[in-house]
Amino acid sequence: MKPLSILFALVLSFTTWAQNTKTDKVYLNDGTVLEVNVKKVTTSGIQYTYPGETVENEESAGNIRTIVFSSGRVQQFNTTAGSAPAAAPAAADGAAGIVYKEVQPNLLAVLPVAFYDKGSGQLWEDHSKLAQSRIYDFFEDDMSKIAPLSLQDTRNTNALLRKAAVDYSHLDEIPVDELEKILGTEYLILSKVTCEVKTKATTNQTTYGGTKKEGNRQTGAVHTTSSVNEDRTYYYVVVLEIYKGNQKLYNETRKPFLNMEDSWKDAMEYMLKRCPIYKRK
Repeated sequence: MKPLSILFALVLSFTTWAQNTKTDKVYLNDGTVLEVNVKKVTTSGIQYTYPGETVENEESAGNIRTIVFSSGRVQQFNTTAGSAPAAAPAAADGAAGIVYKEVQPNLLAVLPVAFYDKGSGQLWEDHSKLAQSRIYDFFEDDMSKIAPLSLQDTRNTNALLRKAAVDYSHLDEIPVDELEKILGTEYLILSKVTCEVKTKATTNQTTYGGTKKEGNRQTGAVHTTSSVNEDRTYYYVVVLEIYKGNQKLYNETRKPFLNMEDSWKDAMEYMLKRCPIYKRK
């Protein structure tokens, strides 16, 4: 029995050690997450070992998006292949990286909306902030319908994202739990809008004046003016996601019924009224 007791104690000791050992998380651009021990970070990449191993592995900086160290520090990398790590803001203790905020229960953050032109892939920054304010104002108009939730001011949300060097055009590439700890909120609203604009031009011509013949001479003239009118049709796809922790509470996509310039607002409001955090009366 004594050897069995010793064996049991060894297994228990190893299990406890494994549970208490913290690892660093390396988020790659392809979505892979490496739970490893980062040994060295350079401009060209990182060197790391897997837990329980001594063999050192390497990963190129161009493949890395984010490192979340076991201490809580976050280091962002550029997503361009072969680029050097992006400079991270200073933490409170002077180390490179950021300090996570304590997550506040029932606090909701509305993040900037990724608002893209479908043809060029260009981000419409003014529309992104406008759409963010639109969602925030929708909830703020009647807070009783989302009670007991409260709203984090969008100015505070955007300032925290900037401080953490988070590019809001790539919010869908940042892990949800990381965003929640950066913002200190239990709930997140993420949204994306893509727009395709089709233009149809019509030309209108107006003729005035005339000619007349006087003997062998022709007098007067005919004048023609042209004007071009452009009719624009807007084709939107609106995506709305709501998270609580790592749990996705809502994920819907909608195309507006009409194809007008502001039709995305109707599609957004339609989904907001039917999301699980909103109480319709």
